[in-house]
Amino acid sequence: MRVTPSPVELNPLPDLLEHSRQRLKKIQEMSPEERNVPYERYKLGKCLYEIGQYEEALKEFDAVLKLPVDDSIEARGMDPYGFRLLTLARLKRSEETDLAEAKWRETNPSPGDIIYKECVVLLWLGRKADSVERLKEALASNESPDRYTQYMLARILAQFAADKTAMPEEKREWTGKAIEILQSWSDGEENDREKIQSEYDFLVLRSDPRFIKLTVPRSSVPEQPYWMASREVTRGEFEEFINDASPDNHKPIDRIESKLTKYTENSPTDNHPVQNVSWYDAVLYCNWLSRKHGLTPVYRSIGKTKERNSVEGEIEVDIWESVEGANGYRLPNQMEWEFACRAGSQTDWSTGSDEKLLEKYCQMFPSKQTELSGYKLPNAWGLHDMHGNVWEWCWDLERTKSYRVDRGGCLSDMASRCGSNADGFRNPLGRHGDRGFRIARSLTGNARSEN
Repeated sequence: MRVTPSPVELNPLPDLLEHSRQRLKKIQEMSPEERNVPYERYKLGKCLYEIGQYEEALKEFDAVLKLPVDDSIEARGMDPYGFRLLTLARLKRSEETDLAEAKWRETNPSPGDIIYKECVVLLWLGRKADSVERLKEALASNESPDRYTQYMLARILAQFAADKTAMPEEKREWTGKAIEILQSWSDGEENDREKIQSEYDFLVLRSDPRFIKLTVPRSSVPEQPYWMASREVTRGEFEEFINDASPDNHKPIDRIESKLTKYTENSPTDNHPVQNVSWYDAVLYCNWLSRKHGLTPVYRSIGKTKERNSVEGEIEVDIWESVEGANGYRLPNQMEWEFACRAGSQTDWSTGSDEKLLEKYCQMFPSKQTELSGYKLPNAWGLHDMHGNVWEWCWDLERTKSYRVDRGGCLSDMASRCGSNADGFRNPLGRHGDRGFRIARSLTGNARSEN
């Protein structure tokens, strides 16, 4: 069945500079006594810095450092020495900047802060060649940086893109790299979105649709249309793959039929859904079916690794990645799966919230075996067994990056575990009597993976 999501609307981001002007106005309306405390003067200095009034900002940071020591400065994560350094660099006062940097380093800044200050200070002082070289060193030595350093590298790149000396090709390169790092950095959580959206260093990125996507709540709507199989893969279909003796058919080498005791018990005929299949089995099946139909396989092996199976022990497996633009069969990602399952609904199940009605659509507890694939009623988009029957493998890794996600509930689950948002995760090597899968295809080549 073809699934065609509606385009997700990306609205312009609010004006950060106007936000700073409003905050500045509120601080300036305070009485002199209220304003003359370290925290308020620091906020005032930051507002002035953000809107580019560097001379006035410097006065406030100097004032903060002359006031009696206030624990609120450190407790609130404020950095007056660091902002004073940046302000002097903006004003291109080289000698004062060198002195300020030495003083700032006495505050024991983090590695990420050091990289940031070294790069942007050199840039703003007019030493662009040195700053670019320092940035290249930072990127090369931080292939797998901690999250904070990763975020600071994105901020540096954005500042390079915003600099008035940046050539058009440099601006494109630095903008693209900054967004690439942020895409890797962000988990899509609310705190991440707020942090990205409120960061003044990213002003130059705020009109880029790729950046805007990172600042809005993660959409539950896939970006591209796709095909989703109307039913789960059957025993007969999977056994055709297993029995294919052609030399280019890469079958699971660890599949021991004698140990798959529930293979025929839960699914007694060729038209019942296959189960007792691992995630790796499902990937191999997708590639086999693609080749059989003359399509480009979506998955390719990029190496080997070892994983532990509770039945066979440690097994060597392929490390799979999805191929951009491939037109073959694949596992749906979990966003695609849920969108297709809901079929436009927002209720517990695509059928509504009536558990009794769900029985006509869902093979669930107290069932003793699976139902024929496609026997139960379909959802509004013609997809069968999205609720119950067998859990269905998806492409995605779960959050710890160890297990793979499965969706939809199974024959032994209560109705609450068969909901549209029901998800689980298992060892990708695991073969279970309640795990199967269905296939998907992109309309114009493989969809971008979430992993």
